[in-house]
Amino acid sequence: LFYIRMLHSAHLSADIRLPVPSWTFRADRLLLLLYFQLSYSIPFCGDLVKNFSEITTKEELSELAYKLWKASSDEYKDKLSSFQEQIKSLYGEAMKYRRIHCAIAGEIAIKIYLKKQQGLKGGEENELNDELKLLYFATLIHDIKKFDKKHSKIGAKWININLKKYINIKEGELEEICNLVRYHKGSINEYNNELLEILQTSDEESKKFEKDFFKRVSII
Repeated sequence: LFYIRMLHSAHLSADIRLPVPSWTFRADRLLLLLYFQLSYSIPFCGDLVKNFSEITTKEELSELAYKLWKASSDEYKDKLSSFQEQIKSLYGEAMKYRRIHCAIAGEIAIKIYLKKQQGLKGGEENELNDELKLLYFATLIHDIKKFDKKHSKIGAKWININLKKYINIKEGELEEICNLVRYHKGSINEYNNELLEILQTSDEESKKFEKDFFKRVSII
């Protein structure tokens, strides 16, 4: 996948620092990003495990995240039922973009986490411990209600209600995921948590990566 290859490039191999280019928004650049759908835009074929504690891979978390993104997108479509098809289509593309942004942020979060955790040196990125699993999944869905005002707070409430429809999850795990989503746009002092700090950093670094990518493809 194009984006995953880019994420494993020299930009992120050293100190998780990306250049911040001067950048002016253009709709055609956004469309270029949307053409790279990633595997996160496509549902997986395997059966989803029944318990969150049984999940062991990024692919399983991505499949679960996809189900939630689809449910959220369907809700937005219902709210837009009276709008023209063109507007609804643009809205759908914007949701895809947010999902891609979260996917990129998720890959960055894993890299930062593994670098911080000295005891995990030599481990594979696809081998998730319980803490990294919570961080990665929360990052994949942190903007799931981006088009609502106060999207982080509304997103956390929505996840708290809807996640249990798709998988059995312990209350402590659900609370941690919701808190990470709830406070990802707030001050770190509101919820002093190392995983939240990584999510916030990954969110910002993802935006820088996207801007840098747009700058590169604009000169091709």
